[in-house]
Amino acid sequence: MAPEIGILKDLVIIMAVSLGTIYLAHRIRIPSIVSFLIAGLIIGPSAFSLISETHQIEILAEIGVILLLFTIGLEFSLSRLIKIKKYLLLEGGLQILLTTGVVVGAALAFRLSVNQAIFFGFLASLSSTAIVMKIYTDRAEINALHGNVAVGILLFQDLCIVPMILLVPSLGLQAGQGIYSVFWAISKSILAIGGIIFMAKLLFPWIMEKMVATRIRESFTLTIILFCLGTAWLTSKMGLSLALGAFIAGLIVSESEYSNQAISEIIPMTDSFTGLFFISVGMLLDLRFLFNHLWTVMIFVGMILLIKGIVLFGVVGIVRRNLRTAILVSLGLAQIGEFSFILAQAGMRHGLMSQANYQHFLAASILSMLGTPLLIHFASGWAFAIQNLLSRWFPKEEHTEGFSCPLKGHTLIIGYGLNGRNLARVLKQSGIPYQIVDLNSENVHEGKEEGHPIIFGDATRRDILDRLAIKCAKIAVVAISDPSATRRMVWQIKRMAPNVYLIARTRFVTEVEELYRIGADQVIPEEFETSVEIFSHVLHQYRIPRNVINLHVNTIRDSGYGMLRGSSVPEENFENIQRLIATTLTETFFVTPDSPAIGKTLIDLGLRSKTGVTVMGIIRADQSITNPDPKLKIQAEDVLIMFGNHQQLDQAVALLSPPKGS
Repeated sequence: MAPEIGILKDLVIIMAVSLGTIYLAHRIRIPSIVSFLIAGLIIGPSAFSLISETHQIEILAEIGVILLLFTIGLEFSLSRLIKIKKYLLLEGGLQILLTTGVVVGAALAFRLSVNQAIFFGFLASLSSTAIVMKIYTDRAEINALHGNVAVGILLFQDLCIVPMILLVPSLGLQAGQGIYSVFWAISKSILAIGGIIFMAKLLFPWIMEKMVATRIRESFTLTIILFCLGTAWLTSKMGLSLALGAFIAGLIVSESEYSNQAISEIIPMTDSFTGLFFISVGMLLDLRFLFNHLWTVMIFVGMILLIKGIVLFGVVGIVRRNLRTAILVSLGLAQIGEFSFILAQAGMRHGLMSQANYQHFLAASILSMLGTPLLIHFASGWAFAIQNLLSRWFPKEEHTEGFSCPLKGHTLIIGYGLNGRNLARVLKQSGIPYQIVDLNSENVHEGKEEGHPIIFGDATRRDILDRLAIKCAKIAVVAISDPSATRRMVWQIKRMAPNVYLIARTRFVTEVEELYRIGADQVIPEEFETSVEIFSHVLHQYRIPRNVINLHVNTIRDSGYGMLRGSSVPEENFENIQRLIATTLTETFFVTPDSPAIGKTLIDLGLRSKTGVTVMGIIRADQSITNPDPKLKIQAEDVLIMFGNHQQLDQAVALLSPPKGS
């Protein structure tokens, strides 16, 4: 078989198996990246050995790594790096340093060299950005506090991959070469990187300007790809990694005016080739080795989860001062990341890792990735269980006798995000008493600066709700981006204060019924509210009166969005609406300076006799004229308020409008 036919057959097999595993992964709600790893295991030589040209697949996977690093560079603009907040730098930096330090200590205990110990520390310190962000996005937790913390740590880790890749060749130097050789290797690398950046910054804008001037889309895409691959190739020729060159290229493009278009062009290619990278990783795993060393591999998996979990729990717990957030983040980021595979392959080339150690690492890493969806799924329940257990062991004193409310009839706002801020401003301007609680210390600081009564606290806890005088509140609004915490708060509030009117926001359609079941009085799903806004504008364009549109909206909201969720809504409501639509239509018409109605009276126009429309009022400047005199002359910039049905109003608008072409 010709080589080109062989690679074509292999790609067909890869795509067919990948689509099957992606479909199954979607059905059981695990990330597509995990399905790529499973597809690689199935295709690989240790399972069904379906692929013959593994070397060519590895080359395509290498392109995937290059594009992945290029995309990260695009998104990691220098201006964005400067804006990273101190909490993210503190949490990310401490996590990298402490994880590396603990692993170095463990590796030295197993009599590995210092260089190897540091290298293994690098491998263990990285988590999977792709898997974690995908899961949090699917669960609508990416904007929750633990989602924000996790994403910040992941972004810091992605940035650290660059110096780690840079240090691998230096760590791989023989001990006899001395500190001078290490220093010279690092200096040479820094000089090479500086030279590449200098040349790229000179050439890239000039080349892009010429290519964009052609107005040919393909020339833009090809130029971006050439710059990415060319920079990667150049760095490899200077003894550095391909991935480092791709990251540098991405950083340079990110600072240009072409960055947004570059991202839109590269992302589809990156997704496809990144899938090949994960498939190739799965193919590398030797299943026979895994089964023969299963207990050793499981011990490694346990050590990885334990070390990273404890470090992350300690760092986030100390910095954020919240048990639940620390548990969620520590379990979410306990796995090994995709960039660790890139580091591992570089370590193999520089003698930092034996083939046996590589297989142990590969097996443990893949198993930690496969277990991530389960850990994240159960993390919220475990966090609540631990909180309950601690509250029993260390109960808070409750002063129920003689308790007096610091506030009465107030609104409790849980969450100082966009919705919480807007509600707080309205309540403040209206003079309505309110209290805010948020678990994000930055939000609390901003709220205090804006003069709002806000405290730091976790509203899933009973003692915090007591402090907020929930039993004395009139309304409670849960406006956070954490579905599991929202359910917990609704359940807790309704048991502590059953008379409080409870409003909950959710992003998930599937959450609506559950939130109503556990006690919410009103559930506001974001996507349904968007639908309400859309159909309101559509009905307005059809000249449906505002009162009829409001009746539509109220009917949908009063039924708990039943119509939008596919539930039955009482038909008499819609019969009333249809009756109103048919009989009570109004329209406004602005009289332009070229309208044929100017200078004419209502009698002259004869709107009622010609079209059946009645002019109920005229707005002239700041004056409102109701039941206007039929002899009143129409002036430019008058606004006529007309009453009739659809056909009558269309005819009236045609009579009042200037002739077409005038």
